[in-house]
Amino acid sequence: MGVLNVQRCKTKICVKCKYFIKDNGYGDGEFSKCSLFPREGFNDYRLVNGINYDNSIYYHYCATARSIEHMCGESGKMYKRKYVKKAIKNDVKKTVKNDVKNDVKKTVKNDVKKTVNQVYNSKADL
Repeated sequence: MGVLNVQRCKTKICVKCKYFIKDNGYGDGEFSKCSLFPREGFNDYRLVNGINYDNSIYYHYCATARSIEHMCGESGKMYKRKYVKKAIKNDVKKTVKNDVKNDVKKTVKNDVKKTVNQVYNSKADL
């Protein structure tokens, strides 16, 4: 059973790859694509909806790339791990930066209101 777990950890899964493009929510990722393998030439979408997307880039499905050995193959030879830690770190930085920015804005706004009220009150005393 331990060997099975080690094998599962070593499997290169497309969802964890930096080239992975998530599908539009149709199913369990079976329509997800790989940005490493663009499809050139044929625009099969015009056959479905009649719209010709000349400037669009189409990609092979992940399942296609993994089933063809000269692409990524079953072993996932073109796999590159996403840098999740870095993305989380950047999100945290952005959140903290926005929180600080909002706090500063509130403080400045309150200080300006306070100053305006003091000036107004001092003129009222005259």
